[in-house]
Amino acid sequence: MKRKLILVWLMVMFIAPIFIDTASAQASEATFAEGLLLHHSFENGTIQIDTFYKTDYVNGKWRITDNKNVDIRLNVTNQPENTTILIEHMHADCAIYANESSYENVNGLVQDSMDDSFHGIQGGFYVSPKYEYNCVFAIEGYSEHLINIWGFVCGDFGYIRGQEQRLTESSLIDLGVQGSKFSIVFDIAIKNDGEDYFHTVSFMDAFVVNFDGMFADNTGGILEPAPPKPFVIPTEIIIIFIFIAIIIFIVVILWSRN
Repeated sequence: MKRKLILVWLMVMFIAPIFIDTASAQASEATFAEGLLLHHSFENGTIQIDTFYKTDYVNGKWRITDNKNVDIRLNVTNQPENTTILIEHMHADCAIYANESSYENVNGLVQDSMDDSFHGIQGGFYVSPKYEYNCVFAIEGYSEHLINIWGFVCGDFGYIRGQEQRLTESSLIDLGVQGSKFSIVFDIAIKNDGEDYFHTVSFMDAFVVNFDGMFADNTGGILEPAPPKPFVIPTEIIIIFIFIAIIIFIVVILWSRN
């Protein structure tokens, strides 16, 4: 009986790491459609701000030449009492990312940009734990800026190839393009209790979205994919579990007969 229990225990110990590793991998994966949450801390940690980026594009995919929308949010999670925080300005760039491209002129080509400032006497968008900042970055696939710069880099105006090449998704991939790089800069005005004037704090979020919709090179803030999907045991793991359970059953039966 003890031998049987030892055998079952050894098989369970063999199976457990498979489930643990799978759960960790599932929790750490997030696509642009699911969202990216970044944390920021200022004023010796007394002010904490979260930024969140999400797209309405098809989950698991990303095409440079398609029109897309990116939801940009900023939320103050902690601030001192009687402190006023304003967003003076937000600037966003969406550029071509080709880190391993043989044609360096393609990497960093800006596809589309956006600026958002408050139009009024207030001086900026008021944000607090109660009121968040939100805007939509509408990215034009074949933007006029990208078409013009593409003509310079790949057409008759510049030389990285011996002949003119049309701007298509396939031609971008042929040139080693891997996805899009986003750079978002926030200028924030802060006035603490007892101060007469605002002072400015700026920060940038930068991240890469690959063609599969997954993130890479998240250099802004502290990365935290949000929100992770509830863990579901993959079909492959279930099949492995059933297979191992059958083996255990057969071994126990044979052992009992001996």
